[in-house]
Amino acid sequence: MLMGAGTASAYTECTVVPTAVFAGDEGTFYIVYAGGGSGVIGSYDPDFKQTVALVTAAMLADKQLDVRYAGDGVSCTAGGQYVIGIRLYR
Repeated sequence: MLMGAGTASAYTECTVVPTAVFAGDEGTFYIVYAGGGSGVIGSYDPDFKQTVALVTAAMLADKQLDVRYAGDGVSCTAGGQYVIGIRLYR
């Protein structure tokens, strides 16, 4: 998500290891993390396909991800947090 000049947006990033995924009702995609917590993204989100691809790649390659959530101080071990960004490292 790109923000316009002068616009600030609070977020929290968590480093996680995805251990399971679940495709649910109405295209909702859930990501379960080792150590607790989970993320979710809806099929209507413009980043849905890219997120599914990066999570799948991370699971196949046994890699960790940085997952971004909207807001300061979001718990990295909370369940069902809405994913607004994701990063996969080599």
